[in-house]
Amino acid sequence: MIERRPLLAFSFGWVLFLLLSAACVPTADPISPTITSPIIEPSLAQTTAVVPSPLPPTDESNTPLEVPAEIPSPAMTESPDLITRPGEPIARLAPGTRLVLESIWMMDAATGWAAGGVNDDRAHILTTSNGGETWRDVTPPEPVTENASILAVAAFFLDADTGWAAFQRAPTAEGFLAPIVWRTTDRGETWMQGEPLDVSGFMGFYGPSRIGFSDPEHGWILLDLDSAMMHRYVAIYATEDAGLHWTRVVDPDTDAPIQTGDKTGLVLGSAGIGLLTRDLHGLVEGVSVEITRDGGATWESIPLALPENVAVSQLCWSHSPVVFSETTLAVGVSCREWNESGSGEDNWLDGAAYIFLTYDGGQIWERVDAPGGILMYLPGDVILSLGRDIHRSEDGGRSWRFVKHVSWDANFSFVSVQLGWAAARAEDEHALVQTLDGGRTWIALEPCISQE
Repeated sequence: MIERRPLLAFSFGWVLFLLLSAACVPTADPISPTITSPIIEPSLAQTTAVVPSPLPPTDESNTPLEVPAEIPSPAMTESPDLITRPGEPIARLAPGTRLVLESIWMMDAATGWAAGGVNDDRAHILTTSNGGETWRDVTPPEPVTENASILAVAAFFLDADTGWAAFQRAPTAEGFLAPIVWRTTDRGETWMQGEPLDVSGFMGFYGPSRIGFSDPEHGWILLDLDSAMMHRYVAIYATEDAGLHWTRVVDPDTDAPIQTGDKTGLVLGSAGIGLLTRDLHGLVEGVSVEITRDGGATWESIPLALPENVAVSQLCWSHSPVVFSETTLAVGVSCREWNESGSGEDNWLDGAAYIFLTYDGGQIWERVDAPGGILMYLPGDVILSLGRDIHRSEDGGRSWRFVKHVSWDANFSFVSVQLGWAAARAEDEHALVQTLDGGRTWIALEPCISQE
């Protein structure tokens, strides 16, 4: 339920009604959007948030790691031959269209990206230059036919101009099409397509679920494949030329521990080191992080030492992997405790949570307590724990300050300690909300396609 205060007794649905009935008018101030919507004052619950790529924390000497002021543009490489596919490019949304945002990646106070759309058509790539009030549809020209729908889009954005996207498609009568990865370096004005991913030997379903780049040239993409028992099969591809060509480095035939359990996070650095996190749902004792030092070709399972008081009745899983450098890595761990008096989903309660840090490339891991949400790292030893409970640490995770309870799940994006956005959802309702005070209050925006 929404916390109620005098003059602010709005439910989440009433906020959405106001947004849907308002006019879609571009703002005149691209840096500080005019705020006219009621403040959402949510209550406590649990999160399933997904967070964009974090920025580096400090090292063990408490000296902040340097963050590049600018990211160099990718080298322009000749594109592979254009791929002829049946169908017409995905139709872009009309001006004035009200938007439902699934994911958001803000780069600064004004510019950013999102994935979303309307109704069941939510695989559009969008960009904003006014803090999220209005958006342009810059979806890549992925061809579709009347009987071949787009299920989802996986995307990653390196800066305000550069991004990659790949579409998860329903099968046609002839089966699944090999996915292609699209790249833009001009804020979505134009897109270049890479070569089709090698899907030879795959049977049944396959579709892109995650993309990441450590720099303009080096990136990876994860394909979800069919599942069986506790195996959640995946394939990993890597690129060294900005996504024009891809090498399959892992598939179900690879002898790797990553094929079991649900994948909760993946990151690969340009030097070849990477982390993958999983949720094994308590079927395997303990918790681990999977580490690669050769770009994903081989993986080693590293056990993470939990305190002795973490009983076998607790389910623990790893999440929020981060590669800051070849030697400095981090991963989050969250646990649940068995509730004997509960029933159904209430049988499990949120339990202990931790951050594991290593400064020697994964040999020795330091453990600190954490609140349990998805972790986002900001400069200056600031870490945000994001979910239905929002917490902040300003000393690298050694102490935490409670910020806010919210009543919705979300995909969060913060560009500073104070300024952030959330693509929020509560059951069948959605809203784009913004905070100007580090998450203490959230303000509803009115995302729509620009009239320009």
